[in-house]
Amino acid sequence: MLASSTTTYDIEEISFSDKELAGLELPHDYPLVVSPTISNFVVARMLVDTKSSADILYLRAYDKLGLARKHLKPVATPLTGFTGHSIHPMGISDFDVTVGKGSQMVTV
Repeated sequence: MLASSTTTYDIEEISFSDKELAGLELPHDYPLVVSPTISNFVVARMLVDTKSSADILYLRAYDKLGLARKHLKPVATPLTGFTGHSIHPMGISDFDVTVGKGSQMVTV
C-alpha cells in the first residue's frame, strides 16, 4: 500500500484526440492505463483508478522495482473489501513516480 501525497501541483489538462478513439465503441467507460517510471524502473502497465480510497501495489511488483522491504513502514489498519474480508498490509511506502515525456515530464 502506498501513502497518499498531500503535495499539490499546477494542473495541466490531459486530452485525447479522435485519433486515440479509433477502435473504441462510444460511449465508453474504459480504465486509463499508463506506463510510468517508478523509482527509476519503467512499469509496463499501471491502472489509474481515481475512485479508489487506497493505492495498492502488490508485493511481487514492489519486489520487481528493487525496493527493499525494510523501507516499508508498519501500518496497523487492515484493508477490508466489499465482501467484508480483511487483510493486513505489509506496510506503506513513498517513492517517486515519473510520467510524461520531454518538457511534459513530471516527477511526483
